[in-house]
Amino acid sequence: MKWEVLIQKHPDDMLIYSLHALMLGLCFKIDRGDLTVDQATEIFENIRSALQEMIDNWKVEDANKRKEERRKRASKTKSKKSKSA
Repeated sequence: MKWEVLIQKHPDDMLIYSLHALMLGLCFKIDRGDLTVDQATEIFENIRSALQEMIDNWKVEDANKRKEERRKRASKTKSKKSKSA
């Protein structure tokens, strides 16, 4: 139920869809006897953690790019002002 609510709230979030699909596949493998609950939980948490780390890194990289772009724009503006003076 939790997953369906998340998907309804965030219909375009592919991370949620990916984790949900992973969970469904892991549950299938548990039911089939291929994995224990502990093994499946470890796999899920490892993937979730890795994805979250990637997202966090992208956010930092994006923030750094925006900061650099602002710095460049400010530098150009400052340069134009000093040329016109």
